[in-house]
Amino acid sequence: MNNERSLAQKLKEIVEQEAFENLDDFSNPQEGNVLKNDERFLLGKLFIQKGEEELKKGQSTFQDSFALAEKAAPSNATIFCLKGKAFLTQEENARCLAAAIEAFEFALALDPHYFDAYRLCGEAFIFNGLLHENHTYFQNAQQKFQQALAYLDDQADAIKAHYFWKWGLSCFLIGMVSEEPFDIHQAIQKYRSAKEFGLKNPDFFQDFAEALVELSELVKQQEFCLEAVEYYHLAVSEDYENYDRWFRLASCHEKLYDLTGHLQHFELSQAAFDVAVKTPSPNFYLWIRWGKLYLNASKLQKNPIYALTSTEKFLKAAELDADHPVLLGLWGEADMIYGIHTEQLDLLRSAEQKIMRSIKQIPNNPHIWALMGTCMNELGRYFSDESYYVQATEKFQQGLALNRYDPLLWYGLASSYFSIGEYWNDSQQIENAISCFQKVFELEGHHFPQFWNDWGLALMKLSELTTDKTALEAAIQKFEHIIHMRDEEQAQGPYEAEWLYNYGCALDFMGDFTEDATYYEKAINVLSKALQIDPSYTNARYNLAVTLSHYGEATSDLDVLQSSIENFKIILNEDHEDEMAWNDCGLAYLNIAELIHEKARPEVSKGYYNEAEQKFMHALALGCTHTYYNLACLHSLLYNYPVAMHFLEKAEQAGALPSLDDMLHDEWLENLVETPSFRHFISHISSKYNHLDG
Repeated sequence: MNNERSLAQKLKEIVEQEAFENLDDFSNPQEGNVLKNDERFLLGKLFIQKGEEELKKGQSTFQDSFALAEKAAPSNATIFCLKGKAFLTQEENARCLAAAIEAFEFALALDPHYFDAYRLCGEAFIFNGLLHENHTYFQNAQQKFQQALAYLDDQADAIKAHYFWKWGLSCFLIGMVSEEPFDIHQAIQKYRSAKEFGLKNPDFFQDFAEALVELSELVKQQEFCLEAVEYYHLAVSEDYENYDRWFRLASCHEKLYDLTGHLQHFELSQAAFDVAVKTPSPNFYLWIRWGKLYLNASKLQKNPIYALTSTEKFLKAAELDADHPVLLGLWGEADMIYGIHTEQLDLLRSAEQKIMRSIKQIPNNPHIWALMGTCMNELGRYFSDESYYVQATEKFQQGLALNRYDPLLWYGLASSYFSIGEYWNDSQQIENAISCFQKVFELEGHHFPQFWNDWGLALMKLSELTTDKTALEAAIQKFEHIIHMRDEEQAQGPYEAEWLYNYGCALDFMGDFTEDATYYEKAINVLSKALQIDPSYTNARYNLAVTLSHYGEATSDLDVLQSSIENFKIILNEDHEDEMAWNDCGLAYLNIAELIHEKARPEVSKGYYNEAEQKFMHALALGCTHTYYNLACLHSLLYNYPVAMHFLEKAEQAGALPSLDDMLHDEWLENLVETPSFRHFISHISSKYNHLDG
């Protein structure tokens, strides 16, 4: 009895003092036989603790200690569970992880109701899956967590929280392989349960945020990303000096800025990157994502300075890995954007070279092919060379061969076809572009205004080439969609002058098409708004002047025609050599002259006829061949038939005549139509056209 008490007392002293070296006295199994069951368990536990310390120090004697633990309590499931837990501390050692799973399975064989053994075995499978990059381990983990659920009720809240966290992690890791939203959603549900049980661990908050970001990517819904920001903030508040958490927070705001265009996310991302970069050794991806933030800003805010700033970040990344294909692609895009804004060919060529280097490394990446196609489009615009647009179509088609469901590739291909069609006035190429825009819409890549603007331009061009009214109506609908988008989502930014300009041009065109003056009136309002946004927008002012002239002519409104002339004067003061402005200003003067002309008092309109002729002659001197026909009309109105015929013949020689039907029904040529010289001219033109048709 005294011997038993002395053995028990000695074990207690070892526990209290953690004097594992004194366990040598108990290494003889015969000594252990005199202990009671609770003392056997205590002895086994002490040998496990001793073995765990040896394992951490890399001493091979841990195996002996674990063996003695099993001998002390061979039927106790907890001893085997503790053994597995000790092995689990070596999460990057494949042999230890395998031994951990074996120990947990042995514990469960002894006690099938052992919650902790199921839970810890699940965690061991997770570590194995991460180490071996084998998702079947994650599925095994899920099975263990599912089995543990039956014994959850008796556990403390802290244990329940940890359990749901790790179960959620296994679901997330499966989802990262399957790319199925269901699996990620399952992970989020488990994380929510962990939170309900009061878990406040920064690693947990980060895992929760990562799952929300992934779900946002998969289902294209930004609200999950917004929620992720909350958990990243909780993670950094619990662990402020963990710079990786700040980097992830910055990246999440960067993603939200890309999705929404909201400036606050740009600013919050920038602030988080400022903290993250304070890490003693900023990693490659930190510089990449920071550069990408500025690259997105350069596109969303149309600010080339941000593209230049992004290259500064990419230069930092290049110090760590100069030939990384992702870096080369992003850096090439930054060079391209800055080159476009500054019209620097060397930057466009630099972009081409970087993107090509990226393609050589990752030829199966469709995004890189999209970048190369975009670069070819920009070189085509720089050189006004159709061959680059053809090359661009080849690049986009190469990308589509890899992924036919990428709307960015279809959008780029649409831009290439449109540029070719515009270059050659080829309606078939424009129709190809419209088909590609339709594909972008079907693939839900249409959530930004520029897409609708470009689609509208293609439809408007098709209407111009084919006189198809339905195409023009569709174009107007596309431009109006941009207005509705901005009215509904004001936070995304104001209207851009370019969108309103194109919308106004389409309305003016529809006024010409239908002879309905209300379209001109609406176009005037839209173009005036474009000028309010950008008073220096010369094209908008020019088209406003033209539309005012059309509206004034249609409504016989002298004040409107005078307003048209005033706008033409502003344009000509800025550019004295704008031949079309001189020509169209002359038309406005000619319209006024006709409105106020009185046969009994010709002096009233004479000054306007003179002004019109002066403007036409100025346009002609600058090379505007369309003016020949307008001068013929002017002299027809003034009964100067020989001069009118002279200019008609000049117009015919320059290929600047309208159709025969238009000439025969032109009110300004009424005086000339009945003259023998005009009839002879028309006969000559008709026979010439018939000969060409034959």
